[in-house]
Amino acid sequence: MNIILIFTYGVSLKDWNETGILKRELEIYNKMIDLYGVKFTFITYGNKDDISLLNNRNIEIIPIYEYIKKYKNKYLRFLMSFIFPFRIKKILIDKNLIKTNQLNGVWTGIILKRLLKIPLFVRTGYNLYEFSIYENKSKIKKIFFHQLTKIALKMSDLYSVTSNQDKKFLEKNFKFDNEIKLIPNWVNKISYKDFNDRHCNNLLTVGRIEDQKNYKLLIDQLKGTNYELDLIGDGSRKNQLKKYSKKLNSKVNFLGKKAHEDLIEFYKNYRIFISSSLYEGNSKVILEAMASGCVVVAFDNKNNREIIDDEKNGFLYTTENELVNKINRIIKDEKFYDFISKNAYEQIKSKNLLKKIVNDEVEYYKFLIQI
Repeated sequence: MNIILIFTYGVSLKDWNETGILKRELEIYNKMIDLYGVKFTFITYGNKDDISLLNNRNIEIIPIYEYIKKYKNKYLRFLMSFIFPFRIKKILIDKNLIKTNQLNGVWTGIILKRLLKIPLFVRTGYNLYEFSIYENKSKIKKIFFHQLTKIALKMSDLYSVTSNQDKKFLEKNFKFDNEIKLIPNWVNKISYKDFNDRHCNNLLTVGRIEDQKNYKLLIDQLKGTNYELDLIGDGSRKNQLKKYSKKLNSKVNFLGKKAHEDLIEFYKNYRIFISSSLYEGNSKVILEAMASGCVVVAFDNKNNREIIDDEKNGFLYTTENELVNKINRIIKDEKFYDFISKNAYEQIKSKNLLKKIVNDEVEYYKFLIQI
């Protein structure tokens, strides 16, 4: 079978490479190729540079801007993305299924579904419409994402989410006939290091340095303690947070962006991983930290609650004292740490390993194609 994968609107293979996630994002497709002989056609928002990034005869690259002009005006670029499917339909006639990487850009998949008369699998990593509400986007953007979700639910042959909370939100706010499938995010590498071989006073957090991640409040909560916060990531709030941490005399080490393979090595050197995000999808960094034997202490939001069973496989926190008290408890008690860490580790093994996710997804492909 040959699957068309449509990249998130505006994203190219070059973007994946420059942000250090190319190898990780390709793992699931390479596994499908190795185990099931699946072939892929990637439709990316790039140019010929994307073609040079991969040398895999089972993955064909079709960069949009080799077929249409890339206008500087963002509105013209958006309009041209609706024309693009008509330009490439003839070279896609032997494909079996269309899959989107995210909801954003699904219109390309919908048009190709009509042109090629093949099934459409809409995969979503997070709830775009709900995030637009959290982020207080403009009314026009909220309406656009609402309508985009509504149309995608109607036009898709299969629609998947990464969490039950996202599924419940859609069931509450939209009317649709097709069943929504749950396909959580995956981890590939599971590693473990003993308690005494991990940092004691250094805490790890990973993510874009934006308001969603709530780092300002996290720095507030850790001031006056002996803990250092190692922050991996970059974003528009970086300089602001640097100044703020200096003002509070809080110990924050801004480590910048890391390639995913390097990040995996970081996790296993820490006893505690902190996620302070106000809202999340099915958090990849939490899953990867759990798979690396870290004890995760995460802000209590509905999606984190779905992953973490408080004081069983991790911790949820809300108030300042609650966070610091839980960190102190974990750092000082090796037996308690081992109990939480191993429970988290076992959960990832049973629910989120790459091979399991690949097997489940390929079964959906076969169902849609009627193999």
